[in-house]
Amino acid sequence: MFLGLREMLYSKLRYILVTGIMVLIMLLSLILSGLANGLAYDNASAVSDNGVPYYAIAKDAQGKVSRSLFDENELDSVKEDKTVKDAAVLGQSMQTLKRESDEKKFSIAFFAIQPGTFLDPKISSGKGLEVTKPDEIVVDSSLKKEGIKLGDVLMDDMLNKELTIVGFTENKKYSHAPVVYINMPTWQSINPVLYHQKIPQVSAIAIQPKNETVSLSNKNLSVLTQAEFLDQIPGYSAEQMTLNMMIYFLIVIGGFILTAFFYVMTLQKNNAIWYFKSTRYKIQLYCSERDYPSHYHFYH
Repeated sequence: MFLGLREMLYSKLRYILVTGIMVLIMLLSLILSGLANGLAYDNASAVSDNGVPYYAIAKDAQGKVSRSLFDENELDSVKEDKTVKDAAVLGQSMQTLKRESDEKKFSIAFFAIQPGTFLDPKISSGKGLEVTKPDEIVVDSSLKKEGIKLGDVLMDDMLNKELTIVGFTENKKYSHAPVVYINMPTWQSINPVLYHQKIPQVSAIAIQPKNETVSLSNKNLSVLTQAEFLDQIPGYSAEQMTLNMMIYFLIVIGGFILTAFFYVMTLQKNNAIWYFKSTRYKIQLYCSERDYPSHYHFYH
């Protein structure tokens, strides 16, 4: 220990250099970790913060909510399942809305729900959705930066359906787009895939389980955990994998740097190490900085 400390004091510039490199690698890893967490939250906060552990989607959707459409009446069979405590339908689509006053367009993520269920968003200002007022919407507060305010009217870009903003909610993003909560029947009427359908369709059913797991008897549906739901969001997995791989490589690079540093330092002391190993003499080191490391006194 004493010799090690003396060596660090003697070669302090080298150790300061390698310590600085390791600190920079640690800081870069910390920054990338924060970036990964921030992007993940911006990509999927509407799902990760809603407290729903399971979702049921169409069996033939290949695990993709964007491909999932099925009869809204499947909700009844899900609610009757012995592993389900509560359930609510969810519609999801990426669409474009434009402001009525200046026709400025916004890319948004629709979350269609039935008001009064556990999927209702927490309102930060204004009021929530009501069944009796189907043309009202609640939007993510990030749209305030675009000049959106309570009472503004947004129009569907395809069918020109007018939707009035009655409330704001905080931190609700999906696929990096602000979420707009809308009544289920209204969403079904303006969705370009569904508006001509005679049977009401939904994208998923959010499930609150009685116990820790859900196993549906309905063979038309498959169950996704919240983690699986997040992974199917377009770009989510690739984005996180890229940033995590960068962090892992930085850790590996840091290990290589330390290994190479101490390997070179060991090679420089190779002659002294082999000499010490080949003798049975004890070493007494003069503590004078002037004499270190060239003067050693050996005694039997």
